[in-house]
This record gives sequence, structure tokens and C-alpha cells, in this order.
Amino acid sequence: MTALHYDVVVLGAGPVGLFSVFACGMVGLRVGIFDALPHIGGQCSALYAEKPIYDIPGHSALSAKELIERLSEQIAPFNPSIFLKTPISTLEKNSEHEWTVFTPCTQIKCRTILLCTGAGAFTPKRPSIPFIQDFEQKSVFYRVENLSQFSGKKVMIAGGGDSAVDWSLLLCQEAAEVLLVHRRTSFRAHDASLEKLHTCIAQEKIKLFAPCQIIGLKGENGHLHQVHLHYSSGKTHWVDCDMLLPCFGLEIQKSPFESWGVQLSSGLIVTSSTTGETSVPGIYAAGDCVTYPEKLKLIMTGFSEAVQAAHHLRKTHFSERSYRFEHSTSGGIPRI
Repeated sequence: MTALHYDVVVLGAGPVGLFSVFACGMVGLRVGIFDALPHIGGQCSALYAEKPIYDIPGHSALSAKELIERLSEQIAPFNPSIFLKTPISTLEKNSEHEWTVFTPCTQIKCRTILLCTGAGAFTPKRPSIPFIQDFEQKSVFYRVENLSQFSGKKVMIAGGGDSAVDWSLLLCQEAAEVLLVHRRTSFRAHDASLEKLHTCIAQEKIKLFAPCQIIGLKGENGHLHQVHLHYSSGKTHWVDCDMLLPCFGLEIQKSPFESWGVQLSSGLIVTSSTTGETSVPGIYAAGDCVTYPEKLKLIMTGFSEAVQAAHHLRKTHFSERSYRFEHSTSGGIPRI
């Protein structure tokens, strides 16, 4: 098996992983980026593609899908190698400045590794509703890829957290009717979102069913017709519905970082806040997978961490290569 060679292997193709490709490219480093998912974008693409993001500098608002598209355009000049559906199984340190990274299909040699795995590998939690899998991808969805697919439909959303509340608020502008089901009468969401939710319920833009749970589905050929609800009082009844969005959180797979010798704290990677270094020389980390005092879990914080890590690992592990710091307005986009 012939090994591929990169200066930096980035694990995780979410927003911070993609921007890490740009940050490394700007200091002249060749990158291979790996993700276990079948698409780039991490949770932004998998779960929140249509949700607006308001705290990206220079943009009053843009959807998660648009952010990933812009980042893809930004890294294109560096022609990175992108490996999807490719989890990393093990690492081996060959020398002070060389690692071998093993995937199920190949081996990759690199000088440094940059971990940008966010919350980790995940799958949406499937509720224990009989035969729900018969409706999945036709009328039961765990993410919203395109708001227009719900246009004119009667959509039921199940859950009581931020995702359930946010999708209810967004879809009530697109769907014919939004039905929100929760086993409790209170929700776990941001105060501003809850205020909007209560307003929409009062204006009958969203119909609330609580406290109750879904106990059955009725339809044919994968197309949903009705949902069976069970109230805490014992009462049950069927409600007409075209589509169902269960929002019951994520099942996070255990990360392999501890077996690689990387120091963790509460499941997060301990790093230097100024360099991105982990406890293992040559392994860096950025984004929501890291922790340090006063860490903020924001996309733009991850972007900053990626730039700091790229500059430090270039200086530390590629010292034989000539490099002079320049602003992009002076140096432009370097050729690799």
C-alpha cells in the first residue's frame, strides 16, 4: 500500500476544518482533509443547513449552507485533497516530524495533524416509534437541507430543545401548518427563541401539542398521513400530518483521542489558547473539540484558533522552509 504524503492532515471538514485548510495554505502548507461524513460541512451541513448564522464577521446573516459554500470557494485555490466517508482509525509516530495516519483504505504520512472534529462523529437519535424507519427520507427527516421541500406541507416537529424550537420558527414561514409536539409544557431553548415561539403559538402560526408523545405513524409507501399522539392524561388521538422532524439530539461516538495520548478534559482536547498545541508534539486542535480557560464555542473563535495553529506548526515543524509573514493584501494567495 503506497502512502499519501501531506504537510498537514486536518481531521474534520466542518467550518473550522475547512478554514484550517485556508490558514495552512496561506503559510505554504499542503493539506489533506478527512471526514467520516459523506459531505463537507460537519453539523452545519448535516443538521442546520438552512439555519441563519448572525455572528460571522462581514455578514449580517447567512445560512450554514452558504457559509460552507463560501469556505469551499475560499480553499479552492489550494486544491486540497478531501477524503469523505473516511474515518481515521489509528496514528503512529515515525519520527519527530513524521506521522502515519491509518484509514480503512489507505495510509497517509504527514508532519503534523490538526484536529477540527467539533462535537465528534454523530448520528441523530432515532425515536422509538414503531416502523419509523419505513418513512425516513420520504416524510420523516432528521435534518433540513432545503426549506422549500416543506412548502405547503403540514409539518410536525417533535422535541423540546433549541433545534425543535428553531425549526418550528423557521418552518412556520414556509409550511402550510407547523405542529409542535413535546412531552413537557416547558422548553429548553434560548429566551429570545422562546419569546418568538410563544408569540407564534398565540397567533396560531404554530399549533402546540403538550405534554404528549408520538406513539405511532400511519401512511403508505413511505408517505406519512397521520401521527398518533399520547397525552400524559392517557388520552390519545390521530393528527393529520405530511412530514415529521424528530429533534431528539445526537448520539456522539467516543473519540479516539485519548488512545492517541492526547490530554482530554471532560471529553474535550486540552490545548494552548495561543498556539493550538495539544499535549502531544505535532498534534494541534481547533474549534469546538478543544478546551482552555475562557474558551468560547463560536465559529469565529475556531477560525482564530485555526490561524494560530497553522502559524505555530509551520514555524515549529517546517523551520527549514523559508517563510516571511505578509498580509494577504501584500502577498496574495501563495502557490503550493
